[in-house]
Amino acid sequence: MNRRHLSWALVTVLALTGWMSALQLIHMGLSFQAQWQPPRIHQVEVIALDRDPEQKFLERVKLRDMEGFDLGWRTFTKGEAAELQKGDETWVLDNYFMTPLRPETYRLSAFRLFMEFPQVVLGLALLALWRLRRLPPPAEPERATPRKVLVDDFAERSQARRQAEHPSEVPVPQAPSVQAEAQDSPCPRP
Repeated sequence: MNRRHLSWALVTVLALTGWMSALQLIHMGLSFQAQWQPPRIHQVEVIALDRDPEQKFLERVKLRDMEGFDLGWRTFTKGEAAELQKGDETWVLDNYFMTPLRPETYRLSAFRLFMEFPQVVLGLALLALWRLRRLPPPAEPERATPRKVLVDDFAERSQARRQAEHPSEVPVPQAPSVQAEAQDSPCPRP
């Protein structure tokens, strides 16, 4: 990967990060039924589950922090709440922005962290590309073998093949002799 490609990758990651941030800000600005909370990651224990069949997207789960602090009822997505059992200990990620269709809490995973906070991961990618761009270019290996020069000898091989196949039909051109040239020449040689 040369420096031009790294520069374009750097610009692409910057543009993607800016675009995603702008979309998130627009979405948050236009949502009128939203609640805010500071995002945080912590380990919790599941105390109780409220499986409500009428809810289509979210289910409520009662959580307690590992220090014994009761966090109360939190909403999870149906898929994540189905995996939880009473007494489970798990790591969770509090959502910074919740609506009636967005849960308050997610189970912590690398995928979820990227989906909720893509700027952090893209920032790390940006830093890695910046570091790669600042590396010195790799040294070019020296050529160990000399270059081969190919010579076209097709006419000579064709003439030799014709002579081998039909020796009487194809005369072999002879080099003109110096004496014959001297006899034909109007100027005598000294």
